[in-house]
Amino acid sequence: MAHVELYFNAYKWSDEPCTAFGTRGQLNPDSYALHVPPDLPDSIVDVQAIAYDDLGVKTESAIVTLTKGAACTSASACAKGQKCESGKCFWDPPSGEIGASCSYAQFCKSGLCTGTKDEQICTQPCSLGVADACPKGLTCQANGAGPGSGVCFFDSVGGGCCSVEGGSTTWWVNLGLAAVALGLVRRRRR
Repeated sequence: MAHVELYFNAYKWSDEPCTAFGTRGQLNPDSYALHVPPDLPDSIVDVQAIAYDDLGVKTESAIVTLTKGAACTSASACAKGQKCESGKCFWDPPSGEIGASCSYAQFCKSGLCTGTKDEQICTQPCSLGVADACPKGLTCQANGAGPGSGVCFFDSVGGGCCSVEGGSTTWWVNLGLAAVALGLVRRRRR
């Protein structure tokens, strides 16, 4: 496996790299850890893992439904921008195009919402000094992630980052993820 995507209530919360391929492939068997994001809110959670090999071929786990903490009863118990229905916290599918105003990353099709305290937009990564690295009206602004690295933003404003407050995880979610990972490994061996 090259990497594993971890989905909670149909949203990709993480993308974990696996052991690198060597001249003779990967170690077999190898162990992988799937980490529960600390900001995953308490609610009923549909968990799914999707594993990709080095050629991009994917294997999807079955969806496992767990309850983290207690089922949500209102959106105030969920992460920023999420709704609460049937005890589940979830985001609507992303609809924000590059340059659209945003207040949380999951609104953006690019998955990236950045800006200042006063203005945040849906944006995308870019390389400094590359012509046409950003859509019209935006320029590549340094983001501090490394030399030559930036995000597309309006000319007059530097970049920042959106964030969501962290929460706590419980042992049962990790147990559920271990079951999903075990299912993926067993499924791949058949």
